Amino acid sequence: MTVTGPGPGTGPVAPSTPSTPQGKTDRRANTLGWIGVALVTLIVSLFAHFAFGEGITDGLPSFLGHFLQLAVVLSIGLLAITRPRIGAVILVLPGLFVVGFGVVRHLFAGRLMETFWTLQIGIPLVAAAFLLYVGRPEPKRRAYWVVVGVPLLIGLLTALVMLLMGPGTA
Repeated sequence: MTVTGPGPGTGPVAPSTPSTPQGKTDRRANTLGWIGVALVTLIVSLFAHFAFGEGITDGLPSFLGHFLQLAVVLSIGLLAITRPRIGAVILVLPGLFVVGFGVVRHLFAGRLMETFWTLQIGIPLVAAAFLLYVGRPEPKRRAYWVVVGVPLLIGLLTALVMLLMGPGTA
């Protein structure tokens, strides 16, 4: 099928592809954004597991310190979804620091296992920053619920298990 141009003599013009409506993202950006949300959720879930577990075993002062770390990581994750450019920069800086400084420090000290754990924290931070920089998860409200709800559920389940195990068994 050929579509003629606006006037005589312009020749056939290829039909245009429909553009995405205002405010909608394409499928690839949506997929990349949701992979980034999954990585942020994983990172926040690890902090939630640690914060709630330490809070039950070590008491309130320890819980408050770990909860503050959890709140900072959660806030950065939500910022990365809301404002992808700013959030990506804030996510990538600690990720690069952890990967660069932590790995070098552990490798020179001969602690290979600590290097492994450092990479498990740093690489997802950098990957989430990149994915949220180029991707756009839609709908954003669902992304917020995932980033807040899954870690909260994991933290509460961790606390429940620690309470059921009893003091001194963890």
